Amino acid sequence: MAYLKTIGFCGIVLFLLTIAVYSDIDRILFQDKEYFVFGINLPWLDGQFDHDIGPNSQHPEWGVAYNREHFKAYFSDMKAMGAHFVRIWLWENAEGLLFDNKGYVSGIHEIMWNNLDDLMALAEEENLPIYWCLISGLTGIDEKKSVSVYSGKNIFPYKNLGELEFQLGHAGNMTYKERLYSIQQKISYIPLGIRYTPLANLLILTEARQSYIENALIPFIKRYAGNPNIFAIDIMNEPEADIAGERGNWSDDGVDWSSMRLFIGQCARAIHSTDPTRLVSCGSGWHNEKNVRDGYYRNLGLDFYDFHVYRDDGWLPSFWSFKLDGPCLIGEYGQKTNVWDDSLQNTAYTLLMNNAWSNDFAGCLVWDYNYPGATEIHTLIRSNGQWRPVCYSLQAFDAAHGQDTHGMPTWGLKADFTFKPHLGFAPLCVQFINQSKGRISSFLWEFGDGMTSYEESPVHIYLTEGEYWPRLTIIGVDGTTVRRSRYIKVLDPYRFIRRKKPKDWKKKEER
Repeated sequence: MAYLKTIGFCGIVLFLLTIAVYSDIDRILFQDKEYFVFGINLPWLDGQFDHDIGPNSQHPEWGVAYNREHFKAYFSDMKAMGAHFVRIWLWENAEGLLFDNKGYVSGIHEIMWNNLDDLMALAEEENLPIYWCLISGLTGIDEKKSVSVYSGKNIFPYKNLGELEFQLGHAGNMTYKERLYSIQQKISYIPLGIRYTPLANLLILTEARQSYIENALIPFIKRYAGNPNIFAIDIMNEPEADIAGERGNWSDDGVDWSSMRLFIGQCARAIHSTDPTRLVSCGSGWHNEKNVRDGYYRNLGLDFYDFHVYRDDGWLPSFWSFKLDGPCLIGEYGQKTNVWDDSLQNTAYTLLMNNAWSNDFAGCLVWDYNYPGATEIHTLIRSNGQWRPVCYSLQAFDAAHGQDTHGMPTWGLKADFTFKPHLGFAPLCVQFINQSKGRISSFLWEFGDGMTSYEESPVHIYLTEGEYWPRLTIIGVDGTTVRRSRYIKVLDPYRFIRRKKPKDWKKKEER
């Protein structure tokens, strides 16, 4: 019939090239090995936010709380709990940074450099690579909306970005504090007495952003280029705190996503151009997995994705459902209910880390170690330094998964498989090839369409189009269970030959 046509070969090829094929991208490659990144957060030492490694120009009289023996003791204790990586904050609230008379970053304080060198040496001694989180909470929102300054959400609200940019960029020789006072008087919305962060202008002023990259970020990356005691760089903790709207801080205050993405992308490019071997990410927060899942961190030059999740039920989606182009780890996780409860903490954390493993995330880092005497609900240790029950669960998780010196599963029992073809038209016949290792007693294949198999390397036919996540579960002779998932896209063959009938098809046929 005239309305029925067949698409050309080139058209089919072009269409197939537009289909994303997701391969083995759920593991992070660090030092030429695949890793499940199992670790603990130690954001700052002994609760000394913003002055634990270097001095802070906003309150130099506080001094520097750096204590090598404390760091060493905490590193050793975290290792005993099963951690193989530690996440530490670096320049929170502008700690250790120097500023010129414009309020732009001009360098890193010598004391911070010395303590960083010592801390990197300590990481090597304790065999605990650091996941460095560079900055946090650049602007924040109105404290009337109950955002905690202590938690790193430094307050710098404003109504009009253009007005703020004009004030910051055309203040002549005014000092930083004078400029802040000038802005405060001009924008009555800003309450008096709020603590500001000198890094607030990075998101809206090109010169400020460039000074930070050239005088702090690049020197830091260059100094430790190729250093194996750095696992990766987290460009910024929870950018959502500084982004207005429902996918940010739920307020009208802050920059838009385009401004934040510009900043993150520029930082990622600067890091990779300075040290091409250095892994880079950016930890999404405030919305659990949603912003990573929905693509807000795509195409920024990140080597892996990172989101933070706080839930009591431990639920996590499958990594494969995100359809990402790289691995994804959970940089912070913990209970949601704000109460000190050993049972709740232990249950939530155990569920979260086991679900991170079984749902094919690249790792997880618990929030947080803290310090003896801390009363924050997520603290892992008691006031006397003894472990809370969750610490033994962390230890058991590590032992069950056979981590090596850096958290790499030694795969005493490893579930793995390949398949072919990866893409095709329904009905699609797929050969699954088991590549698991270890002493295995049985196999369970779940093909994602409701069908299963107990064969070692089965063949399965997908009858209808769709996206499928086949999963292999192997059970070891000791009863240990390990899983592995993949992604398959099955296409509708009729999509290429079906065409709508023209409105005048009968008349054309009659002719």
